[in-house]
Amino acid sequence: MKIHGWLAGSGSWLRALLVALACTALGYLARLAVDAIIPGQVPFVTYYPAVMAASLIAGIRSGALAVAISTPLALLVFGAFPFAITMIWLVLASVVAIGCGLAYDLRTRLRTERDELARTKQKLELVIREQTHRAKNTFAILSALAQQSAKGATNVEEFRDRLTERVRALSSAYNLMSTTDADAPVHLDKLVSLSLAPFTDSFGQRLRIVGGPTIAIAPSAAIPLALCLHELATNAVKYGALSSAAGEVTCDWARSDAGLCVLRWIESGGPAVDKPRNSGFGTRMIGAALNGVPGGSALVRFERDGVRCELAFAPA
Repeated sequence: MKIHGWLAGSGSWLRALLVALACTALGYLARLAVDAIIPGQVPFVTYYPAVMAASLIAGIRSGALAVAISTPLALLVFGAFPFAITMIWLVLASVVAIGCGLAYDLRTRLRTERDELARTKQKLELVIREQTHRAKNTFAILSALAQQSAKGATNVEEFRDRLTERVRALSSAYNLMSTTDADAPVHLDKLVSLSLAPFTDSFGQRLRIVGGPTIAIAPSAAIPLALCLHELATNAVKYGALSSAAGEVTCDWARSDAGLCVLRWIESGGPAVDKPRNSGFGTRMIGAALNGVPGGSALVRFERDGVRCELAFAPA
């Protein structure tokens, strides 16, 4: 794999040499054909396209190598030419190699910038869609929190205090997703507890964080994971186990044999689950959120007794 990566690299000397050899060989064959018609009259004419092709395919390195290879080859095979002709060839061929090499570099930079712009556009579209979706979910969550806070409250003050605490917990989870220190690792148990705090406060033992081994994760993985947990809990409140009085959710994690951390979300006791014909935005967002995370993957299963989700990612 390392050899293949070296060979495929656009700046590789090996790739430049192979391209130069191939282009020079074609120039040599063309030179033989021309020499059969006009012997000795156009000593380097077929090597100009070879230098141009090498520079456009693999950059200025390849063009320079094509000049260096074709010069002694032409002198050796087709005989010595006047010094002035050889010098003119070297100067003009070098100009061709530099010009086409610069064109190659410009094309490469434009292609890189185009690809980067396309990736940025995709990320921006996902963020916009996710924020719109999240705004709608926030109202649904607040409604559910208000209903849960109202249960058992004996007066308005008690209801107000319960609701205020749960809204603060929800705000803390959003804060973690937007202000996590870019360099400091995050402990998984803290991330899970903070992300699910608005739901554990409201649903108590019906949403149990069983936990697992102590694992530190990078902030780049923490924010997507918090988004996934938030989405899973939201769907459980709206459609899944937490939407009925008897439903329960458990959340735990462990290390896999491959060294990855696997976080499990298991729902049971809620409404009967049928696998949807089409993936909703929430399911797609859970999968997309972990795409850029090292070792990241998401497996969502719609089983009759409840949704099961496994989120895998590499620890820090």
